Amino acid sequence: MSPALLRVNMVCMMIVSKSFFYNGVLFPVGKEVDKADPVVAGREHLFDASVAPVAPVEAATAAPGEKRSVAKKSAGKAKLAAKRTVKAADDE
Repeated sequence: MSPALLRVNMVCMMIVSKSFFYNGVLFPVGKEVDKADPVVAGREHLFDASVAPVAPVEAATAAPGEKRSVAKKSAGKAKLAAKRTVKAADDE
C-alpha cells in the first residue's frame, strides 16, 4: 500500500494517558478521543498520539455502467406468486 493511500485511510486519535474530568465527564485512561475534539486543546499532556486504521467503506450500489450481481428468485417462490395471482383472479 502506498504511503499516500495509507495516510488517507488513517484517522488521528488521541489516547488518554492520565484520567481527568472535563465538563463533568470522566475521561479514563485508554479512552480514544479524536484529535480535533475540543477536550484535547490545552490538555495535550494528558494524551498520547495514536493512529488508528480505518477500513474502507464498501459501495452498496453499482457504479454507472457497472452490473450488480443479484441473486435470482428461486423457482418455488415464483410458482407460489403465480398461484396467488391466479387465485386472486378466480376470486373476483
